[in-house]
Amino acid sequence: DRDWKITINGKYIDVRVMQTFIMPPGDATAATFNASLPTGVRLLRLNVHTSGSIWQGKVVDSEKYEQLTAFDLRQLSRRGILIVQNDEGVISTDAIINIAASEAVTVEYTYRTTTEDAKVSQDLFVVLANENIGTIQLAGSRAPDATVWVEWVGNNPSHLTHAPDGAFLETADSKITGLSWIASQHGVNVRFHLAWSM
Repeated sequence: DRDWKITINGKYIDVRVMQTFIMPPGDATAATFNASLPTGVRLLRLNVHTSGSIWQGKVVDSEKYEQLTAFDLRQLSRRGILIVQNDEGVISTDAIINIAASEAVTVEYTYRTTTEDAKVSQDLFVVLANENIGTIQLAGSRAPDATVWVEWVGNNPSHLTHAPDGAFLETADSKITGLSWIASQHGVNVRFHLAWSM
């Protein structure tokens, strides 16, 4: 399963991605998570959940990571999962250990992007990045269909001028509060076009 929740608040757009994987059968194992974020965005947070554990992520950039000593790495990994983001937007976790065979693993992460001007109208292209999870995702498997939710906080638009096919609109007091749709994930990067006027 893979779901996106996109929150638009003025010029800030927060994208939360939640994806669940099933570990392969066999022995208990460890896994790493890698994802390519859209160009120019920074990861805000990442958590990993299993039936018995929750790991909080600690984000460091690749330059700082290279300067960490072995002691620093041990200290950081005791407090959660160490996540490195490079200049191209690729994020990678260190090993997530003690995951049981056939166990469901949910990775939830949030990144922020901005719009140029949200006062009058918006024409927004959002790239939903392809997530590759190394030892968790089986090679050659097609990414699943996903649900995308979009909600506005603060100033809500009065009219959508472009939205994905099949989008379900939520309104209140003649204003749009949100919309949702099912997105098929066949390509490497999935784009959708959303445009609205205030």
